[in-house]
Order: sequence, then structure tokens, then C-alpha cells
Amino acid sequence: MTYAEMQKKILESADSLFETFKSMASDLLTIPEAGFFEEKTSTYVQNEFEKAGLRARRVAHTGVKATMGNGKYHVCIMGELDAIFNGEHPFANPATGMAHACGHNGQTTIMLGVMKTLQKADILDALNGRISFIGVPAEECIQTDKRLELIKLGKIKYMSGKQQLVYEGEMDDINCCMMTHALGNTNPLMADVGGSSMGFSSIRVTFTGRAAHAGAAPFDGINALDTAMLAMMNIHANRSTFKDDDRVRIHPILTKGGDVVNVVPSEVTMEAQVRAMTIPAMEKAVEVLMRSVHGACTATGASAIVESYPGYLPMMQDKTLSGLFMECAIENDLIQKENLRTDRDMMGSTDFGDLTQLLPTIQPLIGGVTGNLHSKEFCLSDENASLLVPIKIFSLMIAKLLKDGGRVMETVLNQYKPAFTKEAYLTFLDKNATNITY
Repeated sequence: MTYAEMQKKILESADSLFETFKSMASDLLTIPEAGFFEEKTSTYVQNEFEKAGLRARRVAHTGVKATMGNGKYHVCIMGELDAIFNGEHPFANPATGMAHACGHNGQTTIMLGVMKTLQKADILDALNGRISFIGVPAEECIQTDKRLELIKLGKIKYMSGKQQLVYEGEMDDINCCMMTHALGNTNPLMADVGGSSMGFSSIRVTFTGRAAHAGAAPFDGINALDTAMLAMMNIHANRSTFKDDDRVRIHPILTKGGDVVNVVPSEVTMEAQVRAMTIPAMEKAVEVLMRSVHGACTATGASAIVESYPGYLPMMQDKTLSGLFMECAIENDLIQKENLRTDRDMMGSTDFGDLTQLLPTIQPLIGGVTGNLHSKEFCLSDENASLLVPIKIFSLMIAKLLKDGGRVMETVLNQYKPAFTKEAYLTFLDKNATNITY
């Protein structure tokens, strides 16, 4: 089968399934769930896999995976299952406040849409490879306490779905990975391709002082709140030492400031995220936070327990795959060249960044959205742009990667240099899970 024949079948198949795609996105919109608790969403995805005749199995606690095709190479398409908290969103779950205000219902629809399109196009026998579809849990970094409890119970090892996938070996034989993300408040037919995102580490600090009467005998106490405030001022005093290109962000909040107003605060808790565009810059910024806490404790005589949790790594998308995405978009008149913006950095973070350090990956940001990400106004308002177009592009990309014996896939692999082996990556995560007392 020629590529031109595959191309025609893919485009016609996707068009014929458009109403199905819209229905799936609407269904998923109504069942928003928190990360590692996506039971209804996982069941929905599993049912779609099984209706397609694929064997589905659970991975990464609440994730679900299915594979089709045969051959030398192995391509993965992902969709994130979890929602974010936004109780004001019109489709929020009234009991939990969870809502698909980040477009993950669209992502998962795109994953399922590619599966359905490739099956209906009936081109798998012409491709030298397998395609795995993974509904991935827990991208949004929320509900830390609940995830720590799951770790304690032995349900998960890491607090992110993609980290857990790597740990379980589900990415071991995959050659490249693709996923989209919504691009908030944009021209409908627009995409950002090939940009980076920030990595981050999560920090929790418990400051311990000594209680005393705040009016009669404050001199008998050690003020944990003052210590926390001093630690934050120490962080601020270091901001000019960060290089502009590293785009370091340290943003703490106090989650407990004391117990009652007439007692010197004896326990104060602070949570912070430390973000940067490179791993060395992240590590330096974490060191600054640690020194800031240590210095504050030295000044006041308080103590502190600093708990660090591995966050996400910076995203470094594969240039060859990015070029292939744009090629498929332009030559099929799906997105105009002037609406393909390249190498624009995203100032948020995603655990997809971890995968980019291990294998060739791409996560283009796709338009067709009203409202900003995580806002109550967020909506996949143009379903052609936000669903159908990326389904077509990813399906065409898979055909190009795996046709002719997988010649293009081989080029991608030859040009990619991983930052970590799997073993080194897991060691890095474990090294960044620390508990230090000052």
C-alpha cells in the first residue's frame, strides 16, 4: 500500500468518525476525577479498547493500556485521564470540585480517536510496528497527601502517572511517544510545536518553635511563623542570583501559620515549588531554598524538617518528530504554516517532560479552545481544531513513521540522544526524595 493510499484512508476514516469523537469528549467531560482516582474514566477508556477488539490492562494504578499492530518498532500515543480542581467550572463535579478545565478529556479522545481511525483505515498490515495507547493517570500535581498515602500503602511508587509507568517498565520497549495538550484561548486552527516546559521540585517544610503566651511572655517562646517569614525573605534575597535564561521560579505558601492568636506559633508549615528550565538550575534553586530555611532556623533557634519530593523534569521535545508533525499538518492543509508557532516555551510543568529525557517525544499544543487553562471559562469550543485535526495529524505521523519498513522511525532513533537511562532516571527521582532536619 502506498503512502498516498494510506493518507486517503486515514483522512476519510477520521472524517467519518467525527461525531463519535465529539461524543467521547462530551462523555469524558462529565466524569472528571482526581489523579490516581480516575476509576470511571479508566473504565470508560478500557471499554473503548475492548469494543475495538483490543486486550486492555490496567497500568500505573488507574491507567489503562492497549496495543495493536505488529513489527519491529513501537509507537505510543497517550491521553491523560485526570482533571483539575475548579469548583466554578460549569462541568465541575459538585461533590468533589473536579473539572476538565485543562482539556484532558480532549487528550484522551484524541488517543482513542487515533486508535479508531487507524483501525477503520485498515492500514496496520502496511506498517512495521506496534502502536500502544495509554490512558495515563495523575499528571496534575495535586492532592499530595493522598498520593503519599497511596505510596505508603504500596499502591504506587511515585506521585506522577508517567513516572509510575517508567518504574513499572511500561515504556521499556517503546521507541517514541506522542501526546497533545490544549492551547488556551487561541485562534482555532493554531498549534505550538517543539517548545520546552519548566521542571520543578516539590518542597514541604515544617518549622518547629516553642509556644509561649504571646502577650505576657513572648520572650519565652521561639516563633515558628517568624522563622518561616525569614526563610521566605532569604529566598527573595537570592532571586537576583538566578540567570534570566534559567527562568527560575520559587513560589512558597504557608499552609499553617499557627494555632491561636495569643500563643507564639510553635508549628508552621510551608509548601513550595521550585521551577526552572534546566535540571542544573532546578538543583541550584532547591539548594537556595534549603540554605534559606537553614539560615532562618539558625537566626531564631527554631528547627525545621524539609521534605522534598521529585517533581517533573523540563520538557525537551524531539525536533525530528516536531518537523514531521508540521509536515503532516501543512501538506494536508490541516493547519496553515503561519499558524504553526515553533519553539515557544511553556512556563508550566508536566510529567511528560520526564519522558522527553528518556525517548523521542512530542507534545504539540493545539488550539480550538475558549478560556485559559484551569479557568472556569475553559472549553473545547472548536471540536474540528481541538479533536479532529490532531487525530488526523497523529494518524498520518504514525503512517509515515512506520511505512517503508520504518525508515523514518529509524531516522528519529538515530538522531535522538537520551539524557538518562531508565536506571539513572529512577535513581535521580529517588535521590530527590529527601527528608532533612535543621
